[in-house]
Amino acid sequence: PADIKNALLALINGEEPVEQSRGKCAQCSRVKKELYIQQRDFVTDGVKAVMELDTIDPEKCFLEQGIVCMGPVTREGCHSKCPSKANMPCRGCWGPTPGITEVGAKMVNSLASILPAGAMMFMDDIVGTGYRYSMAISEVPGRIRR
Repeated sequence: PADIKNALLALINGEEPVEQSRGKCAQCSRVKKELYIQQRDFVTDGVKAVMELDTIDPEKCFLEQGIVCMGPVTREGCHSKCPSKANMPCRGCWGPTPGITEVGAKMVNSLASILPAGAMMFMDDIVGTGYRYSMAISEVPGRIRR
């Protein structure tokens, strides 16, 4: 992508590469009607895997459909190709937004605001999902430090 090219050109010119600072949701084209509205009810009632659904609304935010998307805690930069073009939720491969070291905990916090507490208990691998690309920078106790 252009971001890699720009980073390499900056390094060649002896400059610091520009680091993206916003979350993936800022550049995602999916409609987020309910996520930003303060309300008493939860946005969705459960967590679903993409393959469990008969249809996925290609316009509506994955989180509003009950599908875990790492967009809120992932740095923008890939132009949201997975959610926008491939109809797949973000997995977090561009890394966390600045200031976040506990991506898994931050994602659980994001989910807690839209899901009933019991719904997260039925996720197959919430830790693996939350820390897929960020365990190396995590502060989880028991990690081997040298």
